[in-house]
Amino acid sequence: MTGKGENILVAGLAAVASLVAAVFWFMASLVEVRPDIDVIVADMHRVSQLNAYAATAAAIAALCSLFLFVHGVRNRDRD
Repeated sequence: MTGKGENILVAGLAAVASLVAAVFWFMASLVEVRPDIDVIVADMHRVSQLNAYAATAAAIAALCSLFLFVHGVRNRDRD
């Protein structure tokens, strides 16, 4: 698969990864950090874990966008 089909696949992956990042960051914002010292560490760990998943998805989206940009520049230079 090359050309337009490849670009559509990568663009779709970027869109899905962006949506996944947004969902994880939204979920992280909804975690209730309870004022009990015994559970605050677990709550903060949960927030950190969700943020890590979101950052990974955002990185995938950024790499897909970079691929599309470089691929587009290379194809433009060939024409």
